[in-house]
Amino acid sequence: MADSAPPQVALFGSIVGEWREEHIIPLLDELGVTYFHPGQQGSPWTEEMGRHEAQVMARAETVVMVFLHYTPAFGGLAEAGWAAARAVQRGQTFILYVPGGFVLDVPGWFRHVPIVRMLVKVIEENANRARFLVSEHARQLAAECEHIIVADSLDAVVEALRQRYEAGGEMREQAAGGR
Repeated sequence: MADSAPPQVALFGSIVGEWREEHIIPLLDELGVTYFHPGQQGSPWTEEMGRHEAQVMARAETVVMVFLHYTPAFGGLAEAGWAAARAVQRGQTFILYVPGGFVLDVPGWFRHVPIVRMLVKVIEENANRARFLVSEHARQLAAECEHIIVADSLDAVVEALRQRYEAGGEMREQAAGGR
């Protein structure tokens, strides 16, 4: 992405996992849609990167946020609420995918240590609560705003982007797969 031209699509959410490379970027490349991938910055996250990401998010036509099961994603989930609210204000399309069922990846034997068991339980409960609440609030917002989409799968995210950008088409509600 050139600094002078904002990307059409900003791809935020889980850095871990290949969801962008395997599902989203091939479609965007096929359609000739420009995008921003924060993981391509190649170094650990810094506050300066955060400021740059906020600028990108503010200027993109479409903001995609996907949070997979690899991390609790507390910070990203908090950002998703603000991003959705700002997308409404800016007239941007906002696509969110947040599956529930987060399980902290801890070796089985380690889970039997009492303090670890307690910490794992607290992290998992809070991560799943945050995931549910973000998704539920976004669904309620989506019911009132046609450019907010809460997808129920990565395939639904791909379909929403396809409908948004294929031949300049407008998104249709059925792309959300659960909206």
